Amino acid sequence: MKKIYLLLFGFVLTSALNAQSKAEIFAKENTENLSEILEFTEAEYTKVYDILVEKRN
Repeated sequence: MKKIYLLLFGFVLTSALNAQSKAEIFAKENTENLSEILEFTEAEYTKVYDILVEKRN
């Protein structure tokens, strides 16, 4: 009976670690996507700023 509890505990522990790894991978992918979006909008802001400066001159 003790072995069954140890196996069950091991299974629960492994599941928790696997879930944590999946969450970390998900967070990393979303962070990379957000970084790409922010870089794109920064480039857009730069273009808009350049256009406004040209119109002022």
